[in-house]
Amino acid sequence: RVLDWGADGVMVPRVETPEQARRIVSSAHYAPKGRRGYSRTVPAFAYGMDLADREPRILVQIETAEGVRNASDIAAVEGIDVLFVGPADLNHDLQSHPDQAPCDFGECLRRVVTAASDHGKMAGILVREPEAIAEMAALGFKHIAVELDVSILRKGYQAILSHRPNEA
Repeated sequence: RVLDWGADGVMVPRVETPEQARRIVSSAHYAPKGRRGYSRTVPAFAYGMDLADREPRILVQIETAEGVRNASDIAAVEGIDVLFVGPADLNHDLQSHPDQAPCDFGECLRRVVTAASDHGKMAGILVREPEAIAEMAALGFKHIAVELDVSILRKGYQAILSHRPNEA
């Protein structure tokens, strides 16, 4: 629905298989490329249909050991633009199921970057601190998100509140 509301793309969490990736791509495109629906019963149904053929940007989140194992096959799916690592979820999954972990966290990051690069796609990741940007870029990540909007707002408000006078 977010594409119908005007978003230029979607980020889909916890993608683990190429089959999931193919369903995501299909759901993002109108026929004949996909199975995204539209309704002529909506008064403004034709508004924006001239833009319907534009390619939505599709980011899939690799957040599990299974996703890392299948990263190359996921990246091979036509229509996927970015393999985006959810580092907290991936690290949690690796620690929760160490017997299923294909490798350590650092090697998982390298495998995702390699899978994306091998298929002409971008690898992305979320970092919490700006200092981590250079390290992730050196690993090959091209789409680097810094912080979360809520964290940025909280830090900003904390900075503002730190300037208020002490109350007795």
